Amino acid sequence: RLSDLLRPTLLAVPAPWRTFEDTVRGLVRLVRPHEPLTLPQETQVAEAVLAREAVASTAILEIGIGVPHARLPALTRPWLAIAAAPDGLYEPVPLVRIGIVALLLSPQSAVELHLQTLAALSVLFRSHDLRTALLRARNAADALAVIAAHDHRDTR
Repeated sequence: RLSDLLRPTLLAVPAPWRTFEDTVRGLVRLVRPHEPLTLPQETQVAEAVLAREAVASTAILEIGIGVPHARLPALTRPWLAIAAAPDGLYEPVPLVRIGIVALLLSPQSAVELHLQTLAALSVLFRSHDLRTALLRARNAADALAVIAAHDHRDTR
């Protein structure tokens, strides 16, 4: 379950960032206390995500979410960090705001797990109710409860 990869310290709700780069760097910063990354490695992780996004955007414009991701040799396990902001985090195209970003970071060798997690995120975020509740969440604990409730529904 996706909620097993999360804890309140990996959620920024409401998130303060208003650009894609700031959002990615902020979410990587949330992962750093949990993964033994040096500051230069933190920067490398963020740069890898930004470079991957430059090749192909992970924004799903129709539902206002982004799922930037990368597989990296410096990581020991997969990490998921989520940001949500009702006013939007960034605009991939003019006048289209992305309000929810789920950053997935995985070890380089975890190809299958990385793809399975991306697929699970896709299923989870298809839910209009989940997206609405996540954008209305007052804090990280509320957001985690919303995700856990919907995640549980999707695994029955």
